[in-house]
Amino acid sequence: MKPFVFFIKLLLVIFMLMFIWGNSFLSGEMSQRESDLVLEVVEPVVEPVQEQLYEMGYDISKELIVRKMAHFTEYFILGILMYLLFVRPDGRSRYFLPVLLCAAAAGVDEGIQIFAVDRGPMLRDVALDFFGSCVGILGAALIVLFIYLGSERRRSERY
Repeated sequence: MKPFVFFIKLLLVIFMLMFIWGNSFLSGEMSQRESDLVLEVVEPVVEPVQEQLYEMGYDISKELIVRKMAHFTEYFILGILMYLLFVRPDGRSRYFLPVLLCAAAAGVDEGIQIFAVDRGPMLRDVALDFFGSCVGILGAALIVLFIYLGSERRRSERY
């Protein structure tokens, strides 16, 4: 991989981690305000989800759904970026390192909340973050695989 491309990918991972961990330093009140702003935008999507969960026996607030969706989404994006950072030009990758780094990032993320006012670490958030990153890694790996296989097929058809 060209050093410039690697550097750009690394910067994207660093910026994503700064965004995630920066949100973890917010106080409980500030974090709630951000969640409320997001809820105003995504409420048409969240409301049917909340209704489905209620029918299944889970009484979960829209705010909690938004917060957990944010956890999953942040780490889904981080998983994609981590995978792309370590993918090789032939489409092969070492999956262990991106998975390990995403798990570590999730642990650090929740650990940061020990120092935030009115917040605390939750093991289920680490699990949700880790799951989101694994889904992102798997999704990115599948896309890269299909692109690589498609380019190989086109290359073999030319000869």
